[in-house]
Amino acid sequence: MIVYYFVLVLLPLALVTNLARSRDASRVMLAITALATIMISGMRWASDVDHIDYADMFTETPNLANFNPESIRDLHGEVGYLLLSAIFKSLGLNFVTLSFACAAFSVGIKAFVSSRFSRSASLAFCLYLCVHFITIEFIQIRWAVASALIMLAIHYQYHRKLVVAAALLVLAVGFHYFSVLFVFVCVLAEVRKETIYYLVVVSASLVGLILAVEGFVYTEVNESELYVIKRLFSYISDPLSNVGLLSYAKIALFPFVYFVLTKLYPALAVEPVTMFLRRIAFASIAATLLVSFIPLMHFRAVVLADIFSLLLLLRMLDRCGNQVIRVAILSAFSTLYSVWYVIDIANYIDAGRLYVYRTWLQMFI
Repeated sequence: MIVYYFVLVLLPLALVTNLARSRDASRVMLAITALATIMISGMRWASDVDHIDYADMFTETPNLANFNPESIRDLHGEVGYLLLSAIFKSLGLNFVTLSFACAAFSVGIKAFVSSRFSRSASLAFCLYLCVHFITIEFIQIRWAVASALIMLAIHYQYHRKLVVAAALLVLAVGFHYFSVLFVFVCVLAEVRKETIYYLVVVSASLVGLILAVEGFVYTEVNESELYVIKRLFSYISDPLSNVGLLSYAKIALFPFVYFVLTKLYPALAVEPVTMFLRRIAFASIAATLLVSFIPLMHFRAVVLADIFSLLLLLRMLDRCGNQVIRVAILSAFSTLYSVWYVIDIANYIDAGRLYVYRTWLQMFI
């Protein structure tokens, strides 16, 4: 089990390099963190509750010659992921190769995009791993890849390569249907007028919170054969799923720190990249709160809300001249996220969703 705690070794090193303002050291730390994450996640075998199901899905997926709507109709998973599986099978590659490729793509893209938006990407990525490594980068292969595609789309959106961004969003939707929510996030982030932008964000957040508190009532009027509809109804009707107060507190922490920083140092909020990150982060937070009445969707949306919020705050702190404030905020975040990580791993083990770590190499020993 000790391998699961690797982030707790890397996080203090990333914090030190960040506080020292060493850009080269931060790049090295980001590379080490990304490589370690890829190796641990990509080489796992039957270490979590979903891994064997993914392996079985790969076995059931037809090769490219037989890939058609009829042959995949009864299979679990979106067409993009199934098509990728079919390509790997047709090339004579096995599931462990697909799993490793997905881990490398997801982690590599998220590390790359993080480095484009912040000089403190190694710390941002370590903090991201504290709250989402087990759930996303280790267990949920499809959403790991889809969320990476969305991050890359947002990167190109900032650089005004909108055709490329749109194509990546379409790929993300093909890999995980939930990605469609972030099409609206990216559109909302194009709104530059502050009053309209904040009105939409606040309204969406309030609607989501009201639905989550009051309860969302729905009536299933038909037995739809569409995969996305069946999955949506299963998410809504899951009685064991809920969003806890700590999850809401984690989300609320970002806008709180943001507004404190802008109150103390107004100049930190007007730099172009920071303004774009603010729109993406706050739009993602609004989307996350909007779907809180469907907890499983909330926990997927919060992945992107968290990482862009972290990039926003770290970029602002990169430009903050007050070292005391930088040390205090970054140390507080690192401590809180480390505690979250330890508790999260314990909860997954207790719930029977995380097992003793094994790799596919052990099958040959």
